[in-house]
Amino acid sequence: MTVTSPIFSLKPALKLDHLVIAARTLDEGARYVAARLGVETAAGGAHPLMRTHNRLLNLYGGAYLEVIAIDPAAAPLACSRSTIPRCSAVWKQPVRNSSTGSCASSA
Repeated sequence: MTVTSPIFSLKPALKLDHLVIAARTLDEGARYVAARLGVETAAGGAHPLMRTHNRLLNLYGGAYLEVIAIDPAAAPLACSRSTIPRCSAVWKQPVRNSSTGSCASSA
């Protein structure tokens, strides 16, 4: 008779998505990872709303290491941070109203 523990049949409640290293510059962060881990990060992308950019290192099973830094080439935000509504559970991106030029929250 084979007995299977229910603990092995359960799906994990949490799954690691990514680890983040915040750096002063993207190059500095990439050099840090290369020096510590002995591997190079791959080009990532940009986050225009947050004015950041990143480099990535695939780890395993969809998880990755992200090196992130302020993007000095990013365009300035049209809205000041004080006008962007915040929610503790969900970030709502500002939407520019083309007729008034003001910012409003997307729902």
